[in-house]
Amino acid sequence: MKMLYKSLIVLIPLLFLQKLGKAQSAEEYLQQGQNKIEEKKYLSAIRDLDQAILLDSNLTEAYYSRAVAEMYENLTGNAITDYSKAIELNIDNIDQVYFERAYARSLERDLEGTLADYTYLIENASGEYAERSYMMRANIYGNIGEFELAETDYTSILENYPEDYSLLFQRGYARLQAKKYELALEDFNTITNNQADIPEVYIEKGNAYLGLNQLDKACEQWQTAADLGMVEVQTIILLYCQTENNPEDE
Repeated sequence: MKMLYKSLIVLIPLLFLQKLGKAQSAEEYLQQGQNKIEEKKYLSAIRDLDQAILLDSNLTEAYYSRAVAEMYENLTGNAITDYSKAIELNIDNIDQVYFERAYARSLERDLEGTLADYTYLIENASGEYAERSYMMRANIYGNIGEFELAETDYTSILENYPEDYSLLFQRGYARLQAKKYELALEDFNTITNNQADIPEVYIEKGNAYLGLNQLDKACEQWQTAADLGMVEVQTIILLYCQTENNPEDE
């Protein structure tokens, strides 16, 4: 009986030490969390990444990975905090993190923060993230009515993609809204000279001619849009182009 008792005394500490030896490291929790993100188990991933950060508060990838999982769970504010920590710790893929934080900030309607992140990338990044940031910032400027700033950004992008007619249209529209009608027409004419079947462009060409007080030319462009199937433009044509034929005016 005494020998059995002694054996139990030895066995219990050994089991306890073995259990301690199985404790996961921060890196293991990180890998586990990243695997769960791939499996779309985002909440479980966040819990693992919480443990990784608890064990190593400087584990940069854990903050980034947790931000990704938080974005999938619509925890946008938490994600912004984690993106910021990853940037503070100088994560390797810092341009990507800035870009993703900018998107998160846009969801939170943080206009100043969003523009700051895109501007950082325009000034410091190269390649894909700089170009995409120009585009995103130009779109934001257009949405908030800063059309001349939008025009400047679209012009910068067009230096690398001069035959991108979608970009030309967006710059032309920005110029139109900034009342730079002749410059807007240059962009729209470039498009219609190469792609003659886009009714939206003819509508905006008509609007540019209207801004220049050239109603006859405006009506010609709107009619072309109508001929291409843009039914909505008929209202504009009736309003501006058929007043002479309106019996009420006789």
